[in-house]
Amino acid sequence: MGLEESPKPLDFTSPESLRERGDTIDRLGAILEIELTPLDGTEIWQLIELLSTADAKALHATLIALRVGLGESMTARIANRMFIIRPALAVALARLELQPSTSLAITKGLQDTSGASKAILKLPKLGQEDAPEIIAISQKAPALMEAHWIAAAALLSQDTAFGLEGVSPARMVAALHQVSGAIGPDGIGIFLFRGHPIITPRGGLSAETLDHFLKDLDESDLAAFGNGSPQQENDEPASAKEILEKAPVANRGFGYLGFFGSQGQLLLRGNRQDRSTIPREPFEFDAIRAIRSRGISQLSGDKSKSKATFESAPEIVTTQE
Repeated sequence: MGLEESPKPLDFTSPESLRERGDTIDRLGAILEIELTPLDGTEIWQLIELLSTADAKALHATLIALRVGLGESMTARIANRMFIIRPALAVALARLELQPSTSLAITKGLQDTSGASKAILKLPKLGQEDAPEIIAISQKAPALMEAHWIAAAALLSQDTAFGLEGVSPARMVAALHQVSGAIGPDGIGIFLFRGHPIITPRGGLSAETLDHFLKDLDESDLAAFGNGSPQQENDEPASAKEILEKAPVANRGFGYLGFFGSQGQLLLRGNRQDRSTIPREPFEFDAIRAIRSRGISQLSGDKSKSKATFESAPEIVTTQE
């Protein structure tokens, strides 16, 4: 493929059209040695408009096409681009691969702007005693958690079993965990990891599983799934062993992690090939691609995409405590 090849117009309801775009972007990214998003800015807005206004049939078709045609990693890239425009809708998209029914419920709830607004007003306030990890990440990453609060309100607004009268703090906490990647009745999506609060980088992963996974990686994995070489602020290389075995992490978007260095600052990105000076940006690790490459998808509740429905993931929280 030559660089002069331009992407074909997209049909957001066609898995084949989206898969072809994803393949094109993968090939171009390999040539340029960078990670590309499968949609351009105009297409992001088109997708937002579609997800915000589509009727039930078109909404199902679009979400199924995205899930089957693009898959988890590509969808996460779109969600990260979408976050600066429609943060809560980006949360819904980030949940699509492993929690399709949750993704659908959030999207439907966001379409009903009146219902979602009323839901937000009725949400209970949470205290330190209710969910210390949620309070902690709200302080560390307020914009990220605000998006998840709105997504949780949209999710709860679709709960026809109980509605929103008398939503308890426990039920609110459960909804926040669900929109953050909790899979199953005992799952959690927000937890403390090596002393720092994070949202799980992939649905279904626990702190223990994430710790074991990182400790099983090595320097080559940081190079393969990072955006450069990790460096301290003084430009000294960071020890891969120290990073993977001990370093606390921070969310750097859906599916991506940053690592803290010994001075308590995020490690910076160095140039993988030392061809030019790269701006001092945080080092970011693509956890989704790394996890999938190691074949541990079953640990995070991965579902086969051969059955592209919205029935394989946990449904809306329907129990009050």
